[in-house]
Amino acid sequence: MKRLCTVLVLSFLCGAFCAADTPYALFVENDHWIYDAMHILSVESRKTTLADRQPLSKGELAEYFSAFDNASVPDMSMPLYRMMQGYFSGHPFLYSNKYLSFDVNGVFALQGQYVHKRENEVRQDSFLRYNKTPALISAPMHVMFTPYVDFFSNLSIKKNYWATVFSYPYTNMPLESNAFDMSFPMQAGLSLGSRFVNLTIGRGALNIGRSLAGSMLLADSVDRLDYITASFFHKKIRLALNVVELEPTRFVFSHEAAFRPIDWIAVRFYEGIVLNAPFDPKYVNPMMIFHNFFGWRENTFNPNASDKSGKSSIGCQFGIGMDIVPIRGLRLYGQYGQNQFQTSFELNNYPAARNIPNSLGGLAGVEYIHPFSFGHLSVTGEFLYANPWMYIMENKYISLYHRRKDTVAGKNMTDSYINQWVANPYGPDTMGCFFQCALIEPAKYKAKFKYRFLVKGDIEDNFFDPSKEKPGKPHIYYPDADHYDPIAQAKTPSGNPAYFHTISLEGSYRVIKQLELNAGLNWTMVSGRKSGHAVDIYSSIKYTIR
Repeated sequence: MKRLCTVLVLSFLCGAFCAADTPYALFVENDHWIYDAMHILSVESRKTTLADRQPLSKGELAEYFSAFDNASVPDMSMPLYRMMQGYFSGHPFLYSNKYLSFDVNGVFALQGQYVHKRENEVRQDSFLRYNKTPALISAPMHVMFTPYVDFFSNLSIKKNYWATVFSYPYTNMPLESNAFDMSFPMQAGLSLGSRFVNLTIGRGALNIGRSLAGSMLLADSVDRLDYITASFFHKKIRLALNVVELEPTRFVFSHEAAFRPIDWIAVRFYEGIVLNAPFDPKYVNPMMIFHNFFGWRENTFNPNASDKSGKSSIGCQFGIGMDIVPIRGLRLYGQYGQNQFQTSFELNNYPAARNIPNSLGGLAGVEYIHPFSFGHLSVTGEFLYANPWMYIMENKYISLYHRRKDTVAGKNMTDSYINQWVANPYGPDTMGCFFQCALIEPAKYKAKFKYRFLVKGDIEDNFFDPSKEKPGKPHIYYPDADHYDPIAQAKTPSGNPAYFHTISLEGSYRVIKQLELNAGLNWTMVSGRKSGHAVDIYSSIKYTIR
């Protein structure tokens, strides 16, 4: 028996080191073409994939790619499959030996842009535009010690958020000293990984799921979250723990369990809490049900609050997601998220329950992808609904949004908060539909036409307006729990709604391996609470040294 155990251990170690050619821990940035390729191949092959979140390590992506085989890939998709095989089999570093690998690149981008009547846009559009604006100069680098340790960073010269709004907004060049984003790098960290486990301590954008409206669970609209992610994965299952900092004493702890019970169905369960308190290690327990800590009964971290709702230091989040590929080329998908929901039992037996608003929303869509010799045609339709109180809790400290300040900013904006939703990026009190037609050839070109219709009520704007907080109750925009307020039962859209119609055209083309051209146009028409239109147009050229 002892000899058998020794043989098994040695076999495991030999297997791990024999496969050491693969840089398992290598961090793969969110905008890499491999994510589009994994998605397209999964739909065309009638196999769901768990690679529908970013960022991931190369080892994890390789594990999910191994779920595909030649027999399941249609002939028209074989060029894409072979290109992906080349990506996973080749690992070009600037310098590499058995124990140390080093890579650095230089990226130069120049963009011209113009925005007309930005006040008539959807609030989220300014963040989408900022995230798409390239850095003037960036230098992504990796230092790997064995295939299992990756130190990564992307040093950049980029405009800060307020500069894109107020300071020479016609270009991506920071032309004033207060226009530089001094919080660089926006993407950096440490990745430790093998062929079945990964731990990342990093900074950057995070995203779960693939949709047009952004994730209901965790969305990449925030470009610089500080986070820790630990994951265990296989072709058919992924278990993960995430810790995200919203502010120095505000955190989101979340569990994620995703699995593929059969090849053409993938299901994800997600549970999170928003903690307004110093870091509490009990929430790092990956197997505990957060709800059953009953954290709302604990001593508060907000002792100066004037009432019970203001003193609450725990918010909650629950979500599910599902992808179904019933036939080749057709994908059905949906996500649901909530803070809390008052059941019929609670409403019938506890009269005070009607004073607490439901807080929920979801999206559902259908996508069709067809391969051609010149690319992959994708047609997608999606519906979004978020009720007026989605991800808004008893006080702002435990509501699901991220806020920060630009360290350097013009127009006296250094003390102004930049507030963004961590999930459901279009915010609460919103409903709408999306339609997109796209032609994509990963790593070569992309062309998209999108139509978006949104109806937005008042509550999102009121939530971020300090003047709308309850008198004498700072940081509270929420119905009182001790008496009934009709706004607690408001329906989307509440108050005086605004109606937005947006048509978007965008494209990118890689002329040669190092040179890429990008252009886009967004035209928004709004009526109701606002009236008028907005135009956003841009074009850019990007050169990569390697």
